[in-house]
Amino acid sequence: MSGQPNGIRLLADDETAPAGCALIESQVPYLGQVAVFRVAVPTGLARLQDAAGLARAICDEFVRRIIRGVEDAGGKITCSKGCGACCSSFLVPMTVPEAMRLVEDLQVLPHRERRRLEPLFLQAERKLADSDLAGQMASLDPNDPASTVQQRELAGKWWSENRFPCPLLADNSCGLYRSRPIPCREFLALSDPQCCATNTETRAAKPFSMHQVVAAWAAEFEGTRPTLVLMANLLGWWQHNAERTRRTWPGPILIRRLMEILAQTAGKAAKTFQGPVPPGSRRSPA
Repeated sequence: MSGQPNGIRLLADDETAPAGCALIESQVPYLGQVAVFRVAVPTGLARLQDAAGLARAICDEFVRRIIRGVEDAGGKITCSKGCGACCSSFLVPMTVPEAMRLVEDLQVLPHRERRRLEPLFLQAERKLADSDLAGQMASLDPNDPASTVQQRELAGKWWSENRFPCPLLADNSCGLYRSRPIPCREFLALSDPQCCATNTETRAAKPFSMHQVVAAWAAEFEGTRPTLVLMANLLGWWQHNAERTRRTWPGPILIRRLMEILAQTAGKAAKTFQGPVPPGSRRSPA
């Protein structure tokens, strides 16, 4: 299934873990069913960002299930290639492992493409620096479990008010689509795309965000509170946190704990989640 440069990857049902890899299996309740994930993990050391691709792949599986749930309920996801509406109205907050991995993905782009993107990131970073968003986020209670959600809400409100496109947006499409962060993958609109441009869209509901799972997991290993990295500040953040990208832990321990937090989060969410189509929402025609 989805491969990773360091060998951490999801396995197909009939696939065995390669030699030198541990097999980690997890059963996760999701939309009334059980998603079974089998992960091959090399027995050596791994960094947090080495699990980013795995988190993306798990997120993609959940998204496929949400889409099926929406369609079974008579709805339709209105997102399509070339729309790009949310990319100019939605500030992308990333977990630390995602941010680390995205920088590495940017670094392997052709030189010409990197030169094109750098001034776009710098422009976004300057605009962010001129705002009071950083101070607002720093004022949140680090001991409050809801602080990650509050960070996302503050960041989203600021971005929608300032309204400038994501640095990765090119011709109304993501210039690094395969590496797009989890919030982008989970953004599933049920309403007209024009609503996304004005932040009045209706989105498919989800039991929980893979984003919160990864944030909690990374914070546990780093000994910090769950924090988010804004796309607008990605390169600046990396310059001040390069040392963090080199920390390692035994790979099987990292991934086993990630899957434990995932299963725990999903189990709690399954008790209250009512379905991917919000009650009373206007459904798009099939």
